[in-house]
Amino acid sequence: MAELRWAESAVKDLDNICTYIAEDSEEYSRMFARRIMNAIA
Repeated sequence: MAELRWAESAVKDLDNICTYIAEDSEEYSRMFARRIMNAIA
């Protein structure tokens, strides 16, 4: 199985997206991050 390695820019992008979503809803921000992590797992 291939190993996923995150580029620093990808980590920053995900963080920025989650921060943006959290401005309206911290719960949806957490749900979004969880869905991304589950999708790559």
